[in-house]
Amino acid sequence: MEQGEIPGADLEPNPDRRVYQRTEVFVVGGQPTVTYNPRPAQGVDQRVRDYLDERGRILCITGPTKSGKTVLIRGTIPNALRVSGGEIASVEDFWSDIVDGLAAYTDEQAETSRGTSEEATDSFGGAAKIGGSGIDGKHDEAARTEAGQRHTLSRTRDPRRVAKEELLKTKPPVVLDDFHHVGPEIQQAIVRGVKDLVFEGIPMIFVAVPHRAADVVRAEREMRGRVEHLEIPPWTIEELDEIAEKGFAALNIECPHETSRAMANESYGSPHLMQDFCLKICKGNRITQTLPARVRLEGAITDTFFRGIAATEGDDDVYQRLKQGPARSDRIERRLRGGELTDIYGAVLLAVASTGPKPELDWTEIATALRRVLADDAPQRQEYTRVLEKMAQIAKTLVWDDEHNRYVGDPALDYDARLGKLHISDPFFLFQMRWRVRPPNGNGSHIS
Repeated sequence: MEQGEIPGADLEPNPDRRVYQRTEVFVVGGQPTVTYNPRPAQGVDQRVRDYLDERGRILCITGPTKSGKTVLIRGTIPNALRVSGGEIASVEDFWSDIVDGLAAYTDEQAETSRGTSEEATDSFGGAAKIGGSGIDGKHDEAARTEAGQRHTLSRTRDPRRVAKEELLKTKPPVVLDDFHHVGPEIQQAIVRGVKDLVFEGIPMIFVAVPHRAADVVRAEREMRGRVEHLEIPPWTIEELDEIAEKGFAALNIECPHETSRAMANESYGSPHLMQDFCLKICKGNRITQTLPARVRLEGAITDTFFRGIAATEGDDDVYQRLKQGPARSDRIERRLRGGELTDIYGAVLLAVASTGPKPELDWTEIATALRRVLADDAPQRQEYTRVLEKMAQIAKTLVWDDEHNRYVGDPALDYDARLGKLHISDPFFLFQMRWRVRPPNGNGSHIS
């Protein structure tokens, strides 16, 4: 038996016990049920419910990519009307998506009819005759003719007007996901357009990454004081541990504390990554469903486990494109402390990775890291900040779908030149840089 293999994994499940499939338990990229953690200590669920009771403001929910924002919304507001910011290329797209979500119509037809009628009367009769004989009488005969016309009238109504009328009827919560993917001018038009709806008590919830939390107020200054921020707190090690505890218990597996703790430490605060690690353990041990008898997960978790995930699931193309930078052939070679040669793009990425990598770095931390990884003199600030700006542009192009004119994900990184800060909001990219770029530190583990 290999190290880490679980005895009994191939046995038939006990029919007297609730049997879960492993994909029901550890849900990667979907809505978990068995392993759902409402995080009562953080109170985020209650904050959303309080907002729905109070209304009168825009609720801006912020959190890193894959930090549980969508799971939170789906769990607390299952009836929300959802609009994806990645698909909004104009303010008309926003209103049209709401019209579609409400099953309303912008095209209308009406039929009218108009008729005319004429009546003709003929009279005939007689009078009394001389001599006293004859008939005295009169008879009228009328004939009516009618003619009519029917007209069909059609019109196309402004989607904004239709959306507002329909929203005011039922007042459903509206969730605009990935608000940070919407262009600044369109953001302003949307915020201005929903102000009156917010006043009428329609819940408006905008979702964004943390460093774009101020976009709502920045888009429309009049919204100051009418925006409530709810930042998803970073997941604690204990909260991530609970995912493993609940999930393995449902599969009738005892997971050692040191194993779940090691996975939690490498999850970068992402429940998505934690779910993925747990699922990998099940797959590696051929566990497909609840076991008939409780067994203990054996074997130590090592670096190989995490490096294997980074190698097979990480998007190496993103890293390579950022390392390559814009097409140029005249870049200066820079020597690393290990003796290897690279250019400034490779040096900046290695410097960032050497910090942990940390999800947020200011320019002074990057400067220090560059001095740490380079054997030669570190580049000037304007050199590496220009590189960071170019990398941010490349990262956006990699998640832009030209065919459908929309974003299909969050950029791996973003650079705020105004504040001099680099933001890496994608935990998978952080994880990949740690286990594929940063030199081994000997502190990891592996389940084989």
